[in-house]
Amino acid sequence: MARPTTLAPASARALLLVFLAAPAIALADGADGGGGGGADDVKTTAATATTGNGGDDPFAAAPRCPTFPRASTATRDREGRLWGYSGGGSCAFKEAAQGGGGETPQQLDAWETAFACGDAPAARSSSRDPVGRLWGWDAAKGRSCAYKDEKSGRPRFYDNYEPGDWLAAPACPTSAQSSSVASLDPSLSAADTSLKTWSWGEFPDGPRLCAAKDDRQAPLPFLPSSAHVRLTFADAPACARLAAADGGGGGGAPTPENSRPDREGLLWGWRLGRPCAYKQPQPRPMDSEGQGRAAAPVPIFYSGYRQGGPPPGPPPPPPP
Repeated sequence: MARPTTLAPASARALLLVFLAAPAIALADGADGGGGGGADDVKTTAATATTGNGGDDPFAAAPRCPTFPRASTATRDREGRLWGYSGGGSCAFKEAAQGGGGETPQQLDAWETAFACGDAPAARSSSRDPVGRLWGWDAAKGRSCAYKDEKSGRPRFYDNYEPGDWLAAPACPTSAQSSSVASLDPSLSAADTSLKTWSWGEFPDGPRLCAAKDDRQAPLPFLPSSAHVRLTFADAPACARLAAADGGGGGGAPTPENSRPDREGLLWGWRLGRPCAYKQPQPRPMDSEGQGRAAAPVPIFYSGYRQGGPPPGPPPPPPP
């Protein structure tokens, strides 16, 4: 089976025709919001001055959109502000102003407006942004470009590209309901040098790079015929032992940055290319016949962690 090497947004790129709640706003004829050309791909609306219940500014009265704006789903009004559609009605792409005191319109991610590179990405000619996408330089036109499919906006990668931190990356949305990578669309996925599979998933805060793994950080197998067995906390290696074998280097004790909880609230990490459990490393006591027997593992938690609470994790990285 050929190994996929292209990541892409996991949802279809269907256009959303946004009919704004304010009766004075109507769609004008504009470009379709396809995926990848440049800054002019956003649809445009025409707006007049007032509404019956929104005051002089319907944008200020509209609810905030729950996600970040994207070229394929955003609509721009005459003042350059972006609108979307959520919960059965229109919404405004805006955020709290720095320092308080009102709201400020959100802008498209630079990736959405960048022109697509004409050449194929390579390790020597590309650089990654904080979310793992690759950027290049179009020497002929003297400008930055994004390694993405020109029509769909899908990120493009070179063979054996290492897209991100396995532990820090969220699990792909389909991972919890599946037992192999085969359940992921191969056109949306890529394998790294360790044959761990990455994809591009839809999350409440927008599309992000994600890892095809279970809740205990173990990679899902590539083939559906390869049964995935969920690693037990008792049988997993202790992170402290792997940290010692790796020269110490942190990771022996859990922190919010180097650990993630499983469904039972036990903490897991990633050392030496494998998942590990944050537990007391205990010798195997001897039974009456001189055979080693397993002792019940003693979990380790960091200060302030509440077992069974919401999973901790870093916020999504800012756009480049």
